[in-house]
Amino acid sequence: MTTDLPDLARAIEVQVTATEGVAGLYPPHSALRTILEAGRARTVAATDGEGLVGLREEAGTLVVHIRFAGLAEYPGPALVRRVATAVRHALGDRAEGAEVRVQLCAFVAGADLPEVEGTRRAGGVAGPTGQD
Repeated sequence: MTTDLPDLARAIEVQVTATEGVAGLYPPHSALRTILEAGRARTVAATDGEGLVGLREEAGTLVVHIRFAGLAEYPGPALVRRVATAVRHALGDRAEGAEVRVQLCAFVAGADLPEVEGTRRAGGVAGPTGQD
């Protein structure tokens, strides 16, 4: 494992949260699972604590684990593919041979999201402009 994994986790988090149709990220694993896996794989988080992007190495393979909430206006399967593509884009050269695990955990209605000045969701969320 190299020391650039926290930066890579941050880049993945930014790329995924900027993906159209993604409402938010969840921690990749429960705290108990992280503790139990500590002997065979080291989890690197984007922030203090567990973080929102799971990165670890298993048997020499980089494993990325993303759990997210999607906007109800987007079809689930296409949204999962879109998020996996965003992860692979953020991985760059490291995408080859990496295992990307994407889990859609919930749907939320765009109208239920708070308005945040200066973000792409300000004023509410429009429906999808194009679907996979």
